[in-house]
Amino acid sequence: MIKKNNSQTSFASLQVKNCVAKTSWLQQVNKIINWKPIERILADIHPAKRGRPAFDPVFMFKILLLQQWFNLSDPQAEAQINDRISFKLFLGMDIADTGPDETTICRFRKEIGDKAEKLLDEINRQFLEKGIVVRTGTMMDASFIQAAARPGNKKRESKDQDATWGQKGKKSVFGYKMHIGADVDSGIIRKAVLTTAKIHDSVMISHLVSGDEKKIFADKAYWRKEWNDHVEIDGKKYKSGIMKKAVRGNPLSKEDKERNKVIAKIRANVERPFAIIKSKWGHMRARYFDQFRNEVHLYLLCIAYNMRRAYALLG
Repeated sequence: MIKKNNSQTSFASLQVKNCVAKTSWLQQVNKIINWKPIERILADIHPAKRGRPAFDPVFMFKILLLQQWFNLSDPQAEAQINDRISFKLFLGMDIADTGPDETTICRFRKEIGDKAEKLLDEINRQFLEKGIVVRTGTMMDASFIQAAARPGNKKRESKDQDATWGQKGKKSVFGYKMHIGADVDSGIIRKAVLTTAKIHDSVMISHLVSGDEKKIFADKAYWRKEWNDHVEIDGKKYKSGIMKKAVRGNPLSKEDKERNKVIAKIRANVERPFAIIKSKWGHMRARYFDQFRNEVHLYLLCIAYNMRRAYALLG
C-alpha cells in the first residue's frame, strides 16, 4: 500500500512541538489512544499500488475527528489543517507539510462507511481495558436531529427519502433520531443507533445494551409494566432503573415518585453527550440526505465524544 510518509520531522517542528504539546488537549488524546488496532481496521481502504501516493488511513481518520470536535466542513478542514499548528501536530505532520484537499477528505469519509461501528467498538474496548468503562449500568436516551432537507409536500418530494416525521410531546421534527446507551459511571457512549424520527425510543432498548452491564437507567418513554423490577432482553435480565409512568386508573404512588426522582438524577447524565454534540459542537442538523451516511456521522461523533470524555476523566 502506497502512503504519504509523514515520519520526517524538521528541527523547527520539534521546537514547536515541545511548546504546543504541553498545552494542547489534542496531543494528550493522541497519547491515550493506541492507533495500531485502528490502523488494522482501516488497512484495506487504500489498496491501490499504482498512481498518486495515498494519505495514511489513520491520518485521514484523525482529520474526521477534528471535523467533529471543531465543527468543520471539508473546505474548512483543508484550510485549518494547513493553518493550525496544533492540528498538524495531532496529525503527525511537519509544520511545512500541506494536508489533503477537501475532495480527498470527502472521499475517505465515504470509504470508511461500514467500518465506523467497528471503530467505535475498538475505541471502547481500549477504554474498557484502561478501566474507564465500569459496566455497572447503562443510561439510555434518544434525541431528534432535523433532516438536512426540507420535508416534501404535494408538489415535490423531499431530497431526503429516508427522513420521517416524529413527535415527542408537543415537539414535531422531520428527520432522524439518535439513540445512545452510555456507561453510567464514565458517560462513555457504548452503543449508538440512528433511526428515522418516527421510531419510538423503547423499540431500540435491545440495541443499546452491551450485555455486560447490571442495570438499565432510562426515562418514562422506555417504561413497560412488565419491567418494574427487571428488564429482560434476549433471555438476559437487567435490574430496572427505568422511571415508571402513570397510566389511566393507576396513578403513581408516593414510593414510585420518589424512585423516579432518584433515577432522574442518575439518568440525567446521559443528556450530556447530546448537549455537547448538538450545542457545543454545532451538529444540530443531519449533514446528509440518507440514513446510512448520517449513521456513519453519528458513529464518528460518538467516537470523538468518547475520546474527549476519556481525556477529561484521565486528565
